Amino acid sequence: MPEITYKFSVKASPSRVFDVLTHQNHVAKWWTPDCTLDQKAGGHATFEFKGADGRLDGYSLMRIEKLVPGQLVEWKCIEQDYQGNTDWIGTTIRFRLSGNGQGGTDIDFAHLDWKSTAGTYYRCTDGWDHVLQTSLKKYLEIGKGEPYLAHLKREAEQKGS
Repeated sequence: MPEITYKFSVKASPSRVFDVLTHQNHVAKWWTPDCTLDQKAGGHATFEFKGADGRLDGYSLMRIEKLVPGQLVEWKCIEQDYQGNTDWIGTTIRFRLSGNGQGGTDIDFAHLDWKSTAGTYYRCTDGWDHVLQTSLKKYLEIGKGEPYLAHLKREAEQKGS
């Protein structure tokens, strides 16, 4: 089965990274501002993606499979629709965390169990690259991420000035 994987390091402790991945006030600042997350395995997380016009582009409902503080976050998509695509359903999103001996964390990310590369797979590959290696990394290291559509707002502001 196809999968999307990224391995990268951040200048933040594994416990800090875990908190940023599991609390909605943090996730809102690096992935999507419209989210809710339970704080226990077996609970749920909902991520909504609204367009520049405020209308819903899509959403994902995840079951929180595993939470191991400072080490592992794993979600399973149980419901999803993004502009008519439902190919996340049945996929697993996993973050493995490990201290790197320099006060930072190595993040091993995987979006697993895709049925095929049709649909949104390639768009998600690019999307995860931005979400993880730009937005999450910036949020952890400088306190300012680029959640869903924030980069479009920034570009519009730059054009207007």
